[in-house]
Amino acid sequence: MTKRVGDIESNQLLKCMQIFYPVNMPDTDAERSVYGEDSLNKLCDHYNSVLTRMGCDIDHVKSAEWPALNFHMNRQSGSATSSVSNFYHRLFTNQNLKDTFKNILMLVEIILCIPVSSAVCERGFPGWPELRQIGGLA
Repeated sequence: MTKRVGDIESNQLLKCMQIFYPVNMPDTDAERSVYGEDSLNKLCDHYNSVLTRMGCDIDHVKSAEWPALNFHMNRQSGSATSSVSNFYHRLFTNQNLKDTFKNILMLVEIILCIPVSSAVCERGFPGWPELRQIGGLA
């Protein structure tokens, strides 16, 4: 378990993805004003080809959408009643917010698709020989 959890700290890309969780917001206004900029740049660079293919305006993400999302996350982190899932549920279902953050939500979707564990896949391996026999793949 320590090895799997440790991967989050050792893998730079996974570490960068943590900027999208409001609970990670810094405490001071000075830190919040620049929070996540380096990580966002690394994520945009890493996923550049995918985001470009999806029609994402990466410059707009960096100059307008991230600062606005940063502000929304800052408000979220101060709210004791809202959870991270409620925050993103609102972003993906409220049409006004979807329009406002349409480019950065493409990046968020990519990040949300990354599996937290491989347990589901690993549970399927023992059944693979039976599937091969049934499907005539053997």
